[in-house]
Amino acid sequence: MRVDLLQRFATLVGPAKGAVPLFDAATAYAAALQDGDTWPEARLARHEIELAVVDHCGGRESPVETAEGVLEFMRRNRFRGNIRAYEDPRNSLMDRVLERRLGLPITLCVLAIHLAERCGVELHGISFPGHFLVGLE
Repeated sequence: MRVDLLQRFATLVGPAKGAVPLFDAATAYAAALQDGDTWPEARLARHEIELAVVDHCGGRESPVETAEGVLEFMRRNRFRGNIRAYEDPRNSLMDRVLERRLGLPITLCVLAIHLAERCGVELHGISFPGHFLVGLE
């Protein structure tokens, strides 16, 4: 594991002076775990997905409609849980989630939170026994 990348992750997540940038932290952690050998197209894919979700959710009037639009966007773009190989480590690595469009519930929720933020809506992670959910206040 590359210490410089792990230090970047540590800088992002604490000590918190505000909200932790979850998506950036997940991306930094994935890079550290992969010794910097991340999917080369991850930055471009992130940018394209951000632009596409903003376009998809444009014109929605309420936070609820926008949040629903983000989730609809994720479904239409085939982001889903990897039920065939749940234990695959790539399900936990944000760059690989973007590449494969497969992930764990928590990585998909972090992506949903990030995309909703790009659309001007603040979603929150919700810890639930044995699960991780995302919700809107």
